[in-house]
Amino acid sequence: MDYRPSRSFIVLMSAFTVCGIAGAWGWHRLNSVPGHIRSGGDLWEMLTYEPKPVFEAPSAAEIARTRAKAELMKAELVHTHLLLAIDHRTIPAERNAFLRLHRLTGDGQAPHKNVSRELLAAMDEKNRAGWDAAEMRSLLDDHSPLISELREIGELKERSGNGMPDDYTGFVSAREIRNLASVMLHSAKLAALEGNTAQALRDVQCVSAIATHYLQVEAPTLLMTTVTILLDGMVRGWVLDEIVPVLGPEADLRPWRELLAARSYEPQLLSHTLRGEWHYLTGSFLLPVLLRDGPDTPPDVDGLMVFLADQYSESVDRVAKASLAELMDLPGMDPSEHSHLSKESRKLADLLTVGWSKWGNGFVREAVRQRMGLAAMDLIILERSGSGEAGTEVMERLPRNPLDGMPFVYDPATRTLSVSADDADRPLILPK
Repeated sequence: MDYRPSRSFIVLMSAFTVCGIAGAWGWHRLNSVPGHIRSGGDLWEMLTYEPKPVFEAPSAAEIARTRAKAELMKAELVHTHLLLAIDHRTIPAERNAFLRLHRLTGDGQAPHKNVSRELLAAMDEKNRAGWDAAEMRSLLDDHSPLISELREIGELKERSGNGMPDDYTGFVSAREIRNLASVMLHSAKLAALEGNTAQALRDVQCVSAIATHYLQVEAPTLLMTTVTILLDGMVRGWVLDEIVPVLGPEADLRPWRELLAARSYEPQLLSHTLRGEWHYLTGSFLLPVLLRDGPDTPPDVDGLMVFLADQYSESVDRVAKASLAELMDLPGMDPSEHSHLSKESRKLADLLTVGWSKWGNGFVREAVRQRMGLAAMDLIILERSGSGEAGTEVMERLPRNPLDGMPFVYDPATRTLSVSADDADRPLILPK
């Protein structure tokens, strides 16, 4: 007699089969989800998780095509936004300070490649009180090829971002550059201790020249200008705190004063930087990414690029005409200005203009510190000439606060120079 399963049995077994298949699918699904999602314990998130598509690196030919297309689009934007135009200089490689600095510092991935860990440890600010001249001389002698290269770069008068190698992205390593500057400043102090004042001055001038190379390239970025501010602050601090006390009371401080006066932080410098920042973002970062098809590529690339060019062009013009005080509160971007863009483009626009209204703050602070440093040097020179204590009349003749034109305030008892009598924000302390 043939066995014929009942309808209820068939339905029951079908249900078990479906449950088994669903269970197997769920088990596989849960185990294929990344651990950081599983650890959250959200079952629905785990079951609905969709892995992102694997990024396939573009071929050399695709990169070349994208780069060519990006350069063409960038040229069209410059043609319609003339304030963003720059004149590229052509300089032989051996005379191009910017190129030689790039070769020396690389992409910042190996911050200790030029300076040994032993020298870095000896140069650490925590060890400055126990500065050992003999140890420093030995360590610096081990780095003589590096010091010679830096001195050569410091002597160069030309710099250009034109003709940079294919691996150049526009990024500079502030940490690596700071290390190199520290080497030259320690070399300067050692030269001063050994009585070689001329070499000490040249080594500090080298650091100032490197700062100039980053600021006066055709298209400096905000990072490069930040590096310039960092190096100028290091120079000022070392001259006042480390070099002047070593030189002695009879030394001629006028060349050192001229060194601190070599750069004036005017709004036009920041305007020049904003123009360079647009070129960096557009040519080295934004266009190559946007012109490569992908799931996150905005559908209105052209509109986004025109919007950003409009914003940067207006800022270049506005900042160039502004006073230093006005740089402290640059207007931010109104969200309504990019309401016509897609959601993806608006997110990118917000990301690329974050902190827009605060860009000038650090620049203005350095402008004030630079003038304060000049006033400090003038006070030291007057003091060593036997002109007596610096009173109100003397302070009125010295360099003033560029923000409001008011003289700085000097307290002879504590030897501190401040923006105002009630200002305790990083006063300068004059050496004895």
